[in-house]
Formats: sequence, C-alpha cells, structure tokens
Amino acid sequence: MNDVVVCMPIRERMEPETEFALENNVGFKYRLLTEVGLPVDEARNRLTERALASKAQHIVWADADAFWRPGCLERMLSWTTADPLKVVGSVYGARMHFSAAIARQTADGVSVPFELIRRIDGTIPCHFIGAHVLVCSRQLLERVGPQPWALDENDGSEDFAFARRIREAGCAQHLDTRAWTFHVENGIMYVPGSSAYVLVDGKLEQCSLPPTAPFPRGRDYGAVVNAARRGSWGIPEAELRRWLLARIRADLKTGPVVAERFRIPTENELAHIFGDPSTATRLP
Repeated sequence: MNDVVVCMPIRERMEPETEFALENNVGFKYRLLTEVGLPVDEARNRLTERALASKAQHIVWADADAFWRPGCLERMLSWTTADPLKVVGSVYGARMHFSAAIARQTADGVSVPFELIRRIDGTIPCHFIGAHVLVCSRQLLERVGPQPWALDENDGSEDFAFARRIREAGCAQHLDTRAWTFHVENGIMYVPGSSAYVLVDGKLEQCSLPPTAPFPRGRDYGAVVNAARRGSWGIPEAELRRWLLARIRADLKTGPVVAERFRIPTENELAHIFGDPSTATRLP
C-alpha cells in the first residue's frame, strides 16, 4: 500500500512515543503531513486539502499524542479499503489518568463499555467516533465536501463536526474493536481499562499506577445488554449476565450512581432484562 498519507495536527510538538510509533509500528509506506500551531479545526481542514491534493487514496488521522501497536493501522485500513464510504476509528481512553474513560456511543444511542468492546472482534457502527486515531478514504472526503472539520455553533469540537458531516453525507462510522490506541502524556501511555504503560527501549512496560476507569459508573445496563443482543456482537448470553451482575456489584460497593437516568436496575427490571426472577437474588 503506497498511496497513504498520515495527517497530524500538532499543537506544539509531537510526543516521542508518537514518533516511535510512526517509525517502527507502521507496516506500509506513507507520507506524513503536519500542521503546527493552528486551531485544531483549521489544522484538520488544511490537512484535508493537502491530503486530497496529494492524490493519496487512504488517509490516516493521528493525534500528536497517540501511540499504537504494530498491525493496528493496517487492520483499520483493511476495513476502509473494503468499504471506502466508511470511517473507522480506534478505541482509546482518557488522557488524564483519573478521568473516566469514555464509552463508545453506538448508532442507536447506547454506550458500549470497554470491557464488552474487548469481547467483540470486528467493528461496531457508531454515531460518533473521536479523531484520536482514525482512517478514511479519499472517496469519503470528496463525498463529505470541503471544510469537513469546520465548527458550527452546536458542534462542540471538530471531531463532532466531522462526525455530523459524515452522517449528513450518508457515510458510515465504525469502531474497530481490536484497534486499541494509547493517549500519551508526560511519557505515560493510557489505554482504557488497563494499567498505564511506558515505552522502555522500544518495549511497552506497565506502570505501577492502577487501571484507568473501564466504565463510568451509573450507565443504563439494561440498554447495553439489549443492544448487545440486537447487534449480534457474538457475546454469549451467559457472559452478558455475568458481566452485568459484576458491574452492578461493583457499583453497589462504590456508592450511589451519579444520575437518575443511569441508575442500577431494580429487581423487577433485572428480571425483565433476563426473563429470570432469580437474577436479583444473586446480588449482595
């Protein structure tokens, strides 16, 4: 694959770990395009123009604080090569260690927690995908139109604006469930639901820091389970039950949930979710 550009907006500098990933963890030829010191929406729009002018057929978007393992970008590009009107994003976590990792939002509005994403091998259609590391085709950018990252009043961020325009153009957004990427900050690399890592002599080593939050407390567990059933994610029913009960037990130990609409299901609701009145008796 010789027709790839990597587009990278840079606020001040590229992290050394990101430089390492570009030099060692990319298995194809590419041309690196950067824009430095610009507002991120302007930088991404300029990079879009330059990518299209380069005649490249495949575009990789990577932040200047991203790290990925070998094979990650190749896997993501395989999806967009098969379907050029699809954007494919990676799974990534919070940059600050004690911030809750963001669950992925599916096309039907259900947040998929990271511990379930780990059990899926494929892609999940999403309403929005963050732009930390994502790939798309030249064909998709041409269809979406000029200035795809430009902010409108209600967009909030440039990747929300991009996601909105992808939907308006009739294109798809998917999350590659096995493309896990890291956020780098001060030499520490964070990945959802796992211990933090550092890069030592080209190898990843775990830090002594505890894991980042794998799933923000207080989600609508029943909706997640039902979405998993509808979405044919390939997770056995018994495993879904074990996951749900384990998450509820963890929430009961850590205190009240943070929002009424994201509360722990009642006994009757648990029975309705699983069709099994005895489910609630297995809670502490």
